[in-house]
Amino acid sequence: MRPKIVELTAAKLDLAEKVEGLEHTLRNRDSIIVQLENDLGEARDQNEQTEGIWKERLAEQEKRHREIQNGSVDIQRAYAELQEELDTALASLRNLESQRTNQHQEASRRLEEIERLTVHSQTQEEELDSLRHELEARRKARDEEQDFLERAQNEIETLRAEI
Repeated sequence: MRPKIVELTAAKLDLAEKVEGLEHTLRNRDSIIVQLENDLGEARDQNEQTEGIWKERLAEQEKRHREIQNGSVDIQRAYAELQEELDTALASLRNLESQRTNQHQEASRRLEEIERLTVHSQTQEEELDSLRHELEARRKARDEEQDFLERAQNEIETLRAEI
């Protein structure tokens, strides 16, 4: 009986450690979600800044273009600069969008993992409750057997005393 109690106690400790680990994972998940939300906000801010800078530069290029309309070489140069900046801005926007998509996918993956771990934790909790109930039932049965043996021993001693 004692090895079973020791085994059940060890199982209980293992399950408690797993529950603690899962709670730690949940806290980590929450901090990662907050960080991802912050990163998304920063990416949006950076995107807005890039767009603002692009618009400012575009306005500057248009002003220069009007000033140098008579020189085709200058017009070509301004157009090339503007195109390069536009390409850079678009590449930056695409990169930011790609990062946002990746972060969203990572957040979704982590949420799925958290869901799986939550279900696993609940399953382990149910198993632990079942083991506790089984242990209690076995203790009651052992106590009843012990009481029965003591009564039988007392009856035997009483009968021996009468003989």
